[in-house]
Amino acid sequence: NSLHSSHAGGLRVSDVGSVDTPTVIASLDIADVGNVSWEGVGLDVAGSRAYILGVTALHVLDVSDPRKPVEAMALPLPAQFTSIGGTGGNVVVAGNYAYAAVSAVQGGMGGVVVFRVAN
Repeated sequence: NSLHSSHAGGLRVSDVGSVDTPTVIASLDIADVGNVSWEGVGLDVAGSRAYILGVTALHVLDVSDPRKPVEAMALPLPAQFTSIGGTGGNVVVAGNYAYAAVSAVQGGMGGVVVFRVAN
């Protein structure tokens, strides 16, 4: 499938109507996410928005039309996390806040970043 071979990192939307043959129906590349190891990528969905944590930002995607996801905004991580070579981590959205656990890959300390988001 051409979506699979061209996908650098970001979001894939799959139709799992037939569990034996799931089909990728949309793909949205996000370069910031393509640099994150698989164990570090965090994703949560709240309403019609998907939240993905990349190396430098929390990416907020509008997925109201699953066949045409678009990036609505990117909320930058604080400088102390991007300067340590932080990678994405788990993301949980609750109410008006997104909580992101950020890992450090260069020996620095990670932590939790709280973003105010509008759902």
